[in-house]
Amino acid sequence: MIRHTTTHEPEQDADQVGDRIDQDVDFVQLLFTDIAGRLKTLEVPAARWAEVRDRGWTLDGSVLLGYGDAEHSDLRLKPDPDTFVHRPWTTPSGRSVGMVFCEVLDAAGRPFAADPRAVLRRAVAASEARGQRPVFGVEAEFYLLRGTDSGSAGVPADSSGYWDLSVDEQADEVCRDIGEALELMGLTVDGHHHEVCHGQREIVFRHGDALATADRLLLLKHTARVMARRRGLTAVFMPKPLAHLYGNALHVHVSLEGTGPGADARPLFHDGDDPMGMSALFRGSLAGVLDHAPALTALGNPTVNSYKRLVPASGTPVHRSWARHNRSTAFKVVGDPAAPRSMRLEMRSPDPSANPYLLFAGVLAAFADGQDRDLKLPEACEVPADELTGDELAVRGIAELPTDLPSALRALSDDTTVTAALGPLAAHAVDHNARADWAAWHRVITPGRSSGTGRTGDRADRRLEPPSPHRRNRPHARHRRQHRRPDRRPVPRPPVDRPVLHHRAGHRRDPARTGRLHDGPVHGTGRRRPVRPRRRTGARRQRPRPRPPGRLRRVPRPGLPAARRRRPGARPRPRRARGEGRRPHPVRPGRRGPRPGGRRTGPDPPDPRPGAARGNRPGGGRGAGGGRGERGQRRDRAGRRCRGRGGWRCRAHRRAGR
Repeated sequence: MIRHTTTHEPEQDADQVGDRIDQDVDFVQLLFTDIAGRLKTLEVPAARWAEVRDRGWTLDGSVLLGYGDAEHSDLRLKPDPDTFVHRPWTTPSGRSVGMVFCEVLDAAGRPFAADPRAVLRRAVAASEARGQRPVFGVEAEFYLLRGTDSGSAGVPADSSGYWDLSVDEQADEVCRDIGEALELMGLTVDGHHHEVCHGQREIVFRHGDALATADRLLLLKHTARVMARRRGLTAVFMPKPLAHLYGNALHVHVSLEGTGPGADARPLFHDGDDPMGMSALFRGSLAGVLDHAPALTALGNPTVNSYKRLVPASGTPVHRSWARHNRSTAFKVVGDPAAPRSMRLEMRSPDPSANPYLLFAGVLAAFADGQDRDLKLPEACEVPADELTGDELAVRGIAELPTDLPSALRALSDDTTVTAALGPLAAHAVDHNARADWAAWHRVITPGRSSGTGRTGDRADRRLEPPSPHRRNRPHARHRRQHRRPDRRPVPRPPVDRPVLHHRAGHRRDPARTGRLHDGPVHGTGRRRPVRPRRRTGARRQRPRPRPPGRLRRVPRPGLPAARRRRPGARPRPRRARGEGRRPHPVRPGRRGPRPGGRRTGPDPPDPRPGAARGNRPGGGRGAGGGRGERGQRRDRAGRRCRGRGGWRCRAHRRAGR
C-alpha cells in the first residue's frame, strides 16, 4: 500500500531527520551506486540511525568498482541527510522503510575517486566555478510486460500506440501508482504517456540540478519496478528487450544558468537576436558535445544490449548530427525562443542502462571544452541522416556514432577530456567492467526453438557445436546408426599414398577415389578398408556412411576372382553363360512365361549386325570391345584377363573409369 502521511522537504536539519526516522520508519536503506549505475543498499534498523549517521559503515571496494582491488578494499559509507526520503509503500508485513543516499569515502576520509556521485560533484563544482549552473531533466522510457508460461521475457501489457488512450487501464494504473509514489517522495512528475510500441511508457518529471536529477532517475527506476510487480506486471528498462519492437531511450535535457542570485541566474543558452534563439555559449557547448560524441556514447550506451537498439533505419540516432526540428538526430535543440528558460539541448541517443552521474559529468566536460576551444558548430541537418548517401554525409561533415561496445570504449580511452572528468580510476573501472560484459556475452548460448529431443539454439549454433552421442542432430534417419554406439564411431584418418584393395571389384584402387578410410584391417589383406562412396540421389550428393568395424565384408585376395555379393535374403543372381549377349531375367517363383510388358526370359535372338557374333568368341562379351570370359573375369579382345589398375585393357574398364 502507499502511505499519504509524509512529504519530502528539500532542506532539512540533521536533527529533524533523526526525529522523523525515529517516529515514522522502522528501517533505513543506505543507498549508493556502483560504477555501472546500479543501486546498492545496506539496511539498518531505525534505532541505529544516529550511530550510522555519525560513524558511517565499512564497505568493500569491490562492490562499487565491480572487481577486486587491494588498494581500495576498505571504504566507508557516509549518509547524506539532505537526500532522505520516506518510502511511501510498506513491506508485505506492514513495516515502513526510509531511504537515504550516501557518500563513499576512502580510508583517509576523502571522497572516493571512483564514486559516481563524487565524480558528478566534481564536474558540477568545475562548471559553477565558470559561473554556469547546470540544469538537467530526463525522460525515461520503459516497457510494461506481462509474464508468460514459456519463461520468455513477456508480452506487452497493452496493444495501444503512440499517445493512445488505452481501454485496458491496468498499465495506466501502474503509471499512476508510480507518479503518486514519486510525488510523495518529493519528485514532481510532469506527466506520463504511451510511447510508440505496445506496452511502452514514458514518465517525465521536473528538471533540477544535476545531482538531484540523477538521484531521482534511480528512484524512478526502482519505484517503477516495485509498482509494476504489485500489479502483476514487469517494468523493463532494458535498451532492447524485444527484438520486433523499438528499444527504450533516455532523453537527457540540459541547459546552463547563471550562478548569481536574482537576475544573474539568467538562462545562458538563449539569445533573442539569434534567428534560432541560440546564444554563442550554446553553440560552442553544442559543438563540444558533437566533438566528444563517440566518448559520450560509451557512457550513455554502456552495455552490449545498447547497440542492438542503435541500428540504422530503426528510428534511433546513429550519426553525429544536430537539428532544430528533426527528431531523428542524436542532438536536438529544444525550446521556444519566446521563452528563454526553455532553450535547452536534448540528447536522444542514451538509454536507461546508463549511469546518470558519469553521463552528466561527461556532458559538462564536453561543454567546457567546446567553450574553451571556441569550436564552430556545423550546419543543422534537418533531413533524416539515414536517407543521405555516403557522399552527402561526407559533404555535410556527418560521421557515424560507434556501432558496438568495443568501438565506443576505444573512443572513450582516446578522449582525454572525458576521461579526465571521470578520473583515472573511474575510467579504468568503466572500461574493465564493459569489456568483461563483452567477453561474457560471447560465451552465452542464445536459446532458440526447443523440441522434445532437447535441441536448442539456431542452426548456426548447432553447426558449430561438436557432435554429441546423446543427441541425434543428423538431417536424415539413415545416419542414426553410427551414433548409437559412441565407442564404435569411426575416426577419420587422412588418405594414404599407396593404393588399397577395393572391397567390391577385387582390384587395387586409389584411396583418393574411395573416400575416407575405416579403422581396422580388411579381411585377408592387412590393409584398411575404404568406404564405398554413396550413390548420387537427386541433385544433392549424400555423405558416405561408414560401416562399423564389426560388420566388414569379406574381400577376396589379389589375383582371385571377385565373388559376387548380395545382401542377406536376396535372390541369387544367375551367372551369365559364356558367349551370351543380354542376361536373361529370372522368372519369379509361381509365375510362368514372360513378365508383363513383353520382356523375354530367354536369350536374345542373334543380332544381324556385323561383328555381333564376336560375343561367342572366348574374348567376346557385351559388344565388340571385350567382355567376360570363363568364371566371370574381364577379358580383352585377345582373350587375356584384365589386370586392373596399371594395366587396363578391356573397354569396359576404360569406359567406367576404373
